[in-house]
Amino acid sequence: MTQLENAGTARYIQNPPNDQRIIDRCHALGLTLLQAVQLANADDPADPQALLRVLGLDFVTYEPLVGHKQSNGLQMAAMSCSVSYRGSLTKDGLLTILTTGVVPAEFFAHIGHFLDEVSAVVILRGVEEAARKSQIPAHQIWKNLAQLAVRHSDYRKPLWALFAATDPAPSC
Repeated sequence: MTQLENAGTARYIQNPPNDQRIIDRCHALGLTLLQAVQLANADDPADPQALLRVLGLDFVTYEPLVGHKQSNGLQMAAMSCSVSYRGSLTKDGLLTILTTGVVPAEFFAHIGHFLDEVSAVVILRGVEEAARKSQIPAHQIWKNLAQLAVRHSDYRKPLWALFAATDPAPSC
C-alpha cells in the first residue's frame, strides 16, 4: 500500500462517510436503518432532514449533536404524554413502563398518546435515556414499545410493528 493510499484509509477511518455515520448512529440507538427512516417519516414526511433530526445528527457534519445525550429525554417524553389527562406520568414511571412493557391501568391513555402523538424525536430521546439508565439494550426497549402498541396504539400501530421482531444488525 502506498503512503497516499494509507493516508486515505486513515482519513476514512477517522472521518467515515455520512452514510456510515447514519448507520453507526442507528446501531447505537438499537435501530435498523429502515426503522429509523420510518420514525423520521412518521415525524415529518415532508422534511428532507427528518432522518438526521430524529437521529440527533448535525446537518453538516453528521456527528451526534453536542448535548443530545445530556438532554432529559424521559422528562420530555413523560410531560408530552401527560397532556390533557387527570394524572401525570413521571419520568420514573415512564422508565418503568419502557423497560418492563407493563402499563398500570391509570396510564393506558398516556401510553396511547405517547405511541400515537408524541414526536419521534422525543420518543427516541426517551428510549435512549431509558436504555442508558436501565442498562437494557435499546433494541429491547423498542421491542417493548412494539408490544405496547398492540394494545395501546391506534394509528401508528403499523410503524411500531416494524420494531416487534427485528434486532439491529451491525450493518443496519
